[in-house]
Amino acid sequence: MNHLGDANLRTWTLRITALLAADTRDQLAWVGERELETKDVVEEVELMCRVSEGLAERGAFEPEDQRHLRAIGRRIGYFDGTHRVGSWDNALATDSA
Repeated sequence: MNHLGDANLRTWTLRITALLAADTRDQLAWVGERELETKDVVEEVELMCRVSEGLAERGAFEPEDQRHLRAIGRRIGYFDGTHRVGSWDNALATDSA
């Protein structure tokens, strides 16, 4: 990694993907009393996917990692405006996928 902030961005990317990879029960436990809106989670992941492209170009992610991040980006891209409404815990309860 040749850019000073790349390590922090990589860590941020790994944290949000770890949240998404957790099962529904663990995500709900993490959310706890936080007021986390679904649109905010989706927007954060979309941003992470865009940022990860540059990180991969600079060597912060391996090509295989980038393929997985692109798959996450495609999956989260299926969330249209109506699926982004409400809290993350309600979205998980409705559709854990």
